[in-house]
Amino acid sequence: MTCKLTKLTFFVIAYILFAGIIIIPSFLFYCEEDTIKSIFSRSGIGSRESSYIMNISPETKRIPDKLIEGLSKASYGKKNALAQEDKAPAPQPVGLAGSLININKVRDYQIFYGTLTSAIVNDMAANYQLVILDSLYTKPAYIEYLKSRGVLVYGYISVADIDTSDTTFVNKLKEDDYLKINGQKVFSGWNYMGDIRQPHYRDLLMQNIEARIVDKGFDGVFLDTVEYYEETGFTGDRATADKLTLECISFMRQIKETWPGLSLFQNRGFVMLDKGSKEYIDAILYENFDASSQSDYYKNVESLITTSKVQCFAHTFENGEIQKTTALSLGWKFLMTDKNDNYTKYRLKTD
Repeated sequence: MTCKLTKLTFFVIAYILFAGIIIIPSFLFYCEEDTIKSIFSRSGIGSRESSYIMNISPETKRIPDKLIEGLSKASYGKKNALAQEDKAPAPQPVGLAGSLININKVRDYQIFYGTLTSAIVNDMAANYQLVILDSLYTKPAYIEYLKSRGVLVYGYISVADIDTSDTTFVNKLKEDDYLKINGQKVFSGWNYMGDIRQPHYRDLLMQNIEARIVDKGFDGVFLDTVEYYEETGFTGDRATADKLTLECISFMRQIKETWPGLSLFQNRGFVMLDKGSKEYIDAILYENFDASSQSDYYKNVESLITTSKVQCFAHTFENGEIQKTTALSLGWKFLMTDKNDNYTKYRLKTD
């Protein structure tokens, strides 16, 4: 009996050693990493975060709410299977700005400054090649996911208009940072304006771009309200407007010198475009585009955009079909939104 037990014990020990040395390492060697993670996830081994990652469906390529809420930019970039599966090919430098952004591939775009959800992000990934988002509250994980699906992602920064709701920025301002005409602060109709000629004000804008755009992983920065500097209704006279316009172009050059790979997208500012911003930007938004206008101003703008060779994105609030036909005939991208939405309401295009 003792002999039998000894033999049995010997065979059991030998089998365990064989399995540990040969079978299990072979299994691990030939298995894909995701398969092993999946097994561990189903068996309850590993973190909750890992189990969320396993719930991304490669068939639907949708991203679950829990994953977006739970992952930081760093962990998301390392662990998201979609980032590897759907990574767009590296774009080649295009345009005078020289950034690594292939803006010409864009067919449809969207502007949205409201609160993002995973449903909205999935819809954007499925229907647009470029989106402009709020830079302060957009989570890096959303940005990384959209980029992994080949979407160009730009973050909003207001240059001339000081958003009073952005208390973090406002609290850093000095009195000299405000644009003043005859000693009085200039009001844009929405907020007070900043003076782009002031080094401290420019430094604050650069800090915003670094923290809210570059560090979050945006492809580029959408520079809004730059056109205020070229309008004499705000600046008081043509000479002041010209000085502010040239200073704003200098600010764009400063951005490109600091972050050469960051793409710049300018909202309106057609005088600025002609005077030199075309050397630093990849795209311009023609917000509130009106194709029915036969004014010399409209004809001049059309000519400026064409000769600048900068990609134009036309936007309108009304007469969509008329505006769209004209915009597309000029080789521009087109978007129509409801004026009452103020870019904060999103209508899903896909279920």
